Amino acid sequence: MLSCVKEQQYTPGTPDDANCLGVFFPEQEEVSGAHAFDPVQPTTFEVAVVRKVKAGAVTVPCEVADTAKIFTVSEIAFEDGKDTTYIEINFPEAKVGVPYALNLKISGDEYVSKYSTNSPYFSCVITREKWVEIGECEFYDDFFGYDPIQVKIEQNDGNK
Repeated sequence: MLSCVKEQQYTPGTPDDANCLGVFFPEQEEVSGAHAFDPVQPTTFEVAVVRKVKAGAVTVPCEVADTAKIFTVSEIAFEDGKDTTYIEINFPEAKVGVPYALNLKISGDEYVSKYSTNSPYFSCVITREKWVEIGECEFYDDFFGYDPIQVKIEQNDGNK
């Protein structure tokens, strides 16, 4: 069989650095995305960081994008033989009712694999806001059946 299409030349990509640690942020729904913190809650949370190569103690550089300049992020430091570590993120200067975005990025061929599906990025938006319970109601939905479900009603103290 013949074809008029010229066959494209395959050129392999450059391999990962021989000493690449494969560092990434695992899926962590409890801290990524948008979150509301009650003003009386601590202004800190932890984020997990994982690496594929467990040998050796190492500190990994992390770029912090924080336009409001209210976050402090601890360094990413792995102990020898450990594949998981946690960084602490603090935001004591966050004002109530204002959303703040934080983006973290691990970069460098010796730390991040070019071909991994694991993400070297972490993003979240935090807002300190007070929600006040103002009562209950009965919720009806055909999907759950015809029996009412008791639901609490809350109101945002800063945006009634």
